Amino acid sequence: RIRNVAMMGQFNYADFPNSMTQIMIWSQKMRERFQTVIAAAPFNSTQLEYLETHRIDALQSKDLKTRKRGYMGFYNPLSNLMRTLLRFKNSSTIEAVLYAHDDTLLNVTELSEGKYPFPTDKIIANRKFKEVDSAEYIDIRTIPDRAKARRLSHRVFPNGTISDVDKTIFVTSSKELKKQIPNFHEDWDEWGHHYCAPAQQEMTMDPEFAEYLDPDGSAWFPFHTQSD
Repeated sequence: RIRNVAMMGQFNYADFPNSMTQIMIWSQKMRERFQTVIAAAPFNSTQLEYLETHRIDALQSKDLKTRKRGYMGFYNPLSNLMRTLLRFKNSSTIEAVLYAHDDTLLNVTELSEGKYPFPTDKIIANRKFKEVDSAEYIDIRTIPDRAKARRLSHRVFPNGTISDVDKTIFVTSSKELKKQIPNFHEDWDEWGHHYCAPAQQEMTMDPEFAEYLDPDGSAWFPFHTQSD
C-alpha cells in the first residue's frame, strides 16, 4: 500500500439514505491502495460518531458561505483539501495529498507512473475535454494566442487595479474589465461574485500577499476550473 500519500475523498452531500454505506465501502476500497484515507463530507455529529466507531477517518466539511444544499460543492472541495494539507504539514510520513471526488475512477498505477513510493515531485491535475479549459493547466503568460490569453486570465495589482494579462487595459472593478473584453472568462457568472474576483482584489491588496506577486508587482490569476 502507498504510505507517503494520503487519499482524500470529497463527498458534497451526506444526507442520502445510503450515504454512510457508500462512504464506508469507498474507504475500504481506497485502503486497498493507500495507508491513509480520509472521507470529507458535511457530516453531522451522529454520522461522525458512527464513522469513528467503524474506524473511518472522517473530515467534517465547514461551509462558511452558505448552508444551502445546492451550494455544498462550491467551497467545500478546496476548503477540505486545504485542511487536509495543513493536517499533514509537519508529517514525517505523508508527503502529499491526492484528492478525488466521490464519483472519480482512479488508475493508481498510471497516476504513480508505476513507481513506489508514489512520486510527489509533480502536481497532478485533471483536464476536461473542452478545448477552452486546457487553459487551466498552461502558462497563459507565454502562449502565442494573446487574444485568448486576455480572454481567459487577468492581473490584479496591490492598489486594487485590475488589468488584462498583457496590461493593455486598466480598470478598478471586475465588472468593468468584463465589459471591455468580449467573452471574458467565457462569461462565467460566478467570476463577478463577491467570493471570486472581488475576493482576489482584496487578497492581492493584503501586504502579506506581497511575496506571491509576479516581478511586475501584480498577481496573475489564470482561467477558472471546477473545484470538485
